[in-house]
Parts: sequence; C-alpha cells; structure tokens
Amino acid sequence: PQRPAPAPAPMAQAPRAASGFDDMDDDIPF
Repeated sequence: PQRPAPAPAPMAQAPRAASGFDDMDDDIPF
C-alpha cells in the first residue's frame, strides 16, 4: 500500500532548482 510521503519539498523548489529556475536558490536545497 502507498504510504503518504511527507511532502517532497516545502515549495517543490528541488526540481525547479535543478532546472535552473531559481538561480539564487539553486544552491540551497530548500
């Protein structure tokens, strides 16, 4: 059964940072 994972990220900036969306926050795993 799928257990409810505790949100991957507060603002889902992980994937965005990897894409270069947040240039200033890409270095911070927010």
